[in-house]
Amino acid sequence: MDFAKLAEKQVYERVQDCTRRLRSGEVPDPVVLDVLRRHGIDISRSFFSCFGELDENLYNGTVVSQDRRVFEFVVDTGTPGESTVDDVTDQLGPKDPRHPKSDVKDVITMSLFCFDKEPQ
Repeated sequence: MDFAKLAEKQVYERVQDCTRRLRSGEVPDPVVLDVLRRHGIDISRSFFSCFGELDENLYNGTVVSQDRRVFEFVVDTGTPGESTVDDVTDQLGPKDPRHPKSDVKDVITMSLFCFDKEPQ
């Protein structure tokens, strides 16, 4: 994909790398993906803006699901039932690439951009 600015290309590569890793199951604990699946997220058709470890057994991230909904999640692999997966789509505002003030250098905007470009 061609971008006008290096920063845009770097964000694109970051989103693609994060998405590839999670789609292929490269997570420290498979419970993370299990929690997302239980919330109806199809890992193989989703784009991941970010993913990281907050603390021991505690992970967070943002995902664009197969139906273009954006979820923020915090997964506690020690007590997965206490994990949170929140739909934040309605609060996106300029993060949606269709918004006139969007910035493709934002990882959530880029994830939505990638989702829009991928054949469904």
